[in-house]
Amino acid sequence: MSFTLLGILNSAAAGGGVPYWLASIGSGNGLGSEFALSGDADSNIYFPTGGFRLQKVDANGSGVWQNQSSAGSGYGQSANLNIGSVQSGTNFSNPVSGGWEGVVQKRSPGGSLQWTKYVGTTGNDIMYGNEMDSVGNVYFVGEGNNSSFSTGASLIKLNSSGNLLWSTSITNAGASRWQKVAVTAAGNIYTVGTSNLGSGALRLVVSKFNSSGALQYFRYIGLGGLQVAGEAIVVDESTSEDNLYVVGETYEGATGARDSYIAKYRGNSGALLWQRQTGISGQYGKYYAVDMDAEGYIYAFGLQDGFPSAGSNQQFVTKYDSNGNVQFQRYINNAGAGNDRPQGIISADGAMVFSGKLQTSLGSGTNGLLAKLPLDGSLTGTYSIAGGSIIYATPSMTSKTYNNGNSFQSVSTTGSGWLSGNYNYPLSNTTEPIATLDL
Repeated sequence: MSFTLLGILNSAAAGGGVPYWLASIGSGNGLGSEFALSGDADSNIYFPTGGFRLQKVDANGSGVWQNQSSAGSGYGQSANLNIGSVQSGTNFSNPVSGGWEGVVQKRSPGGSLQWTKYVGTTGNDIMYGNEMDSVGNVYFVGEGNNSSFSTGASLIKLNSSGNLLWSTSITNAGASRWQKVAVTAAGNIYTVGTSNLGSGALRLVVSKFNSSGALQYFRYIGLGGLQVAGEAIVVDESTSEDNLYVVGETYEGATGARDSYIAKYRGNSGALLWQRQTGISGQYGKYYAVDMDAEGYIYAFGLQDGFPSAGSNQQFVTKYDSNGNVQFQRYINNAGAGNDRPQGIISADGAMVFSGKLQTSLGSGTNGLLAKLPLDGSLTGTYSIAGGSIIYATPSMTSKTYNNGNSFQSVSTTGSGWLSGNYNYPLSNTTEPIATLDL
């Protein structure tokens, strides 16, 4: 799996300014289908490139290390400059109980494997996002299937050595899952995901837990035929309220319309502050990732059909202020060809960094793209690289503002039919081979 810096896009980098660049990843398969991207305090970037393969790149776009193991398929990761990196996902080879098993793996700052843990019940367990706190405790989320909770949204906490501290699950008669988790310096834990509430209609769900795993509140959003799915979360800790920004998609059953969705919650209370949609009439759109910069602006990264032409899915980013006002929108794709797929976005080193998968390859079989671009949306244009072209431009999209009443409702749910409590997920140690790969 190769990493190639395709080009520095600005002359300021030579004088010590922030370097902006485009890079290609891989040959053949390129980036994996996982939705994850993370950074550390030194502006290094970590991203999965298929399976449990993880790569580290520095702020200048130079590869630092890349390695892989046979643990499974990775869906999320987090990183800390001094502690290392953690990757979570699922093993479909039935290593523990005969079903799919959640798996979490920790690497040192230098990329060497520290430990691997499987978590599994008698059913199928799938783990998605994870987060580390300042002392190296690991929190990861997903969906578990067990006799106590049916298909439940699962939250598990391990210490820095990989030992289980606690686990909890929440569900009702239907299927629920947590997609991403965020942990604050004060120890508050926030999760976002999706549940069908036992009725078949999808609802975006947001919850808060304390550091011991006790549920503080559970909120869902949606109304009637207006369905909402949750994909990612970021927390603004600059105020005591812990403002939450969550993203995903909406689906209107009557019309079939599917649009990208973002909402802001007051983390401490769970109050819904505002919500927005963006999209193109009659076309599919969805936000998969979100992050925030040092000034409090929000960057939502997703997929949109319909530009530059109908029938092609392109990656795009929207920048919002803290009140939900759009600052700019940009799309990036391989000269209008193919159906692309977003992976993740972070704000790092005074720039936005995002990764995605290009269906049509650049050059000799490379079809993963990692881009580091200005926070103000500048440097648009067409870049001829690797035998092809990358377009970074402004799409024509429509944004909608929903009130918090008739269009969508945020509801606190604690009634009968919902179960929340500790569930002792079996945790298994395993020794996984890990290989260091050439960059």
